[in-house]
Amino acid sequence: ITQQDIDAGEVVNSASVIGTSPTAVVVSDISGDTITNNTPTVTDLCQAASLALVKVGTYDDGDCASEVGDVITYAFSVTNTGNVTLTNVLVADPLVTMLGGPIASLAPGAIDTTSYTASYTITQQDIDAGVFSNQATATGTAPSGTSVTDVSGTSIDNDTPTDTPICQDASIALIKVGTYDDGDCTSEVGDVITYSFSVTNTGNVTLTNVLVADPLVTMVGGPIASLAPGAIDTASYTASYTITQQDIDAGVFSNQATATGTAPSGTSVTDVSGTSIDNDTPTDTPICQDASIALIKVGTYDDGDCTSEVGDVITYAFSVTNIGNVTLTNVVVADPLVTMLGGPIASLAPGAIDTASYTASYTITQQDIDAGVFSNQATATGTTPSGSDVTDLSGTSTTNDTPTDTPICQAASIALVKVGTYDDGDCTTAVGDVITYAFSVSNTGNVTLTNVIVEDPLVTMLG
Repeated sequence: ITQQDIDAGEVVNSASVIGTSPTAVVVSDISGDTITNNTPTVTDLCQAASLALVKVGTYDDGDCASEVGDVITYAFSVTNTGNVTLTNVLVADPLVTMLGGPIASLAPGAIDTTSYTASYTITQQDIDAGVFSNQATATGTAPSGTSVTDVSGTSIDNDTPTDTPICQDASIALIKVGTYDDGDCTSEVGDVITYSFSVTNTGNVTLTNVLVADPLVTMVGGPIASLAPGAIDTASYTASYTITQQDIDAGVFSNQATATGTAPSGTSVTDVSGTSIDNDTPTDTPICQDASIALIKVGTYDDGDCTSEVGDVITYAFSVTNIGNVTLTNVVVADPLVTMLGGPIASLAPGAIDTASYTASYTITQQDIDAGVFSNQATATGTTPSGSDVTDLSGTSTTNDTPTDTPICQAASIALVKVGTYDDGDCTTAVGDVITYAFSVSNTGNVTLTNVIVEDPLVTMLG
């Protein structure tokens, strides 16, 4: 049997017989299926038309850098697994771009690996699925005119679809930006920092149900239903934070938010916020520190209706006010001229006034009475959260540094005692006798007198 016979499906032939009779007559006959005919002998041959298609996909994702537009290339191996020659063999695949063919003729057992190729451009849907799966169909015409087909497989003995894995690289980036207007360094408790968020899908798969969370702030908005690769969402989320005294004392409010998205595989991907998509640096919002202190010093002195004298005591009260916006610690009030009592003040909050921690006293000297006033200043010093010191000279109010003047009543007074001495010699008084005088000058006031002069127009003064 030849391939041509199998392709024909039968072998048709006749035999001939020749014989010579005793009379030398030659007789002959063509074979038939009976002695009365010459019908050729037909032998049917079984035809088993069969075809197998193997489809192989090749894709280089560049170390999991798959993206829309990448191309999968396909090679096709078409095998005639039957016993008849197939003609006009076609390979078709509606999902890819086919090149080549048809195969004009394919003998039994023959394998064609060159007539057909194909390519497919990856879509986002494919990347989200993580695989592109498809099948081609080979169709050939048997010698009988019937068609034989096969759906492609991974080998000639199966019809398993060709699955091309597509690497999924789920990734997200969150940028958090704080905005705060401190009004020329007038930061105070209750001020508000506002936040904006930029959420970027830095991976190659679509993320869903994207949430932004920050336990320290009040979040508004979201979730983001879907975020395509490369997409940036700047509108879905905002937040606000109300400043505390602790924040002002720190001089900065630092925090981070977290973005979480769901990949097509159902796994979660997260990122801690940064200042750009390539870092996780916390968002620091500077808060202006305006450290300031004010000291008021008030002197109290009862002169007893202008009977001031050396040894009298002036008492002082101090009012220490934190007029800045940061907490001050170890507040000390010093005055080298008086005797201080009390302190230090361990902590003084912004706006707080301490009137009880410090008192002082001063003992009046003659110099003070002569001056008519005792004037001095104290100094308040506090330590800021940064470790630096802030000071203020005492004043009469929180807005000035006017020294504290305590008036001392001056009662200037003088007394003169004049005593005359005369010996008349037992009443022998005569013209020319002399009376002598002694003077006692007393300062009967409370101030020192200078340039004291005693005058008497009737006598001759000496001294």
